[in-house]
Amino acid sequence: LGLCLGAGGAAAQDKPAELKIGITTFLSGPAAVFGVPGKAAAKARALELLDQVGIPDPARVYRSFPHELSGGMRQRVALARAFAQDADVLLMDEPFGALDAMTRDVLHDELERLYEERHLTIVFVTHNVREAARLADRIVVMNRGVIEQIGAPVEVYRRPASAFVADFIGVMNFVR
Repeated sequence: LGLCLGAGGAAAQDKPAELKIGITTFLSGPAAVFGVPGKAAAKARALELLDQVGIPDPARVYRSFPHELSGGMRQRVALARAFAQDADVLLMDEPFGALDAMTRDVLHDELERLYEERHLTIVFVTHNVREAARLADRIVVMNRGVIEQIGAPVEVYRRPASAFVADFIGVMNFVR
């Protein structure tokens, strides 16, 4: 999940599949670090976070290892870990890129619900134009580190600022 930024600083958010630790350690560590004292309280907070991200049996998942979970469940766990610090800004770098389309759509719904509930600012990095259009209030299209266009998804699609933007988003009728 990239990086999670908030008032308390920054914390790297690794994908649990890349870690050789159980979900218990993966979630309870950040919960304890970000203001939840004691093991029992950290576990309770971790279970609450797992529930918030739509995991059907938080207690079972809490006792699991990453290799025992589906890709979608691992992403939900990573999202729960990012929420552990109650940050104001969440940076998500290609979080759903490796998931199948159906799982990605379900997680998009979950992310939209969580966005509304938590009133977060989410910077979502993706090369998936459909995903950006679905999730974004504003889109920034970059070409080799240079901003080509910033705007609402409909605005960027209807009025691409350059041939690069038109090509990237798939507009067939761009006129120079």
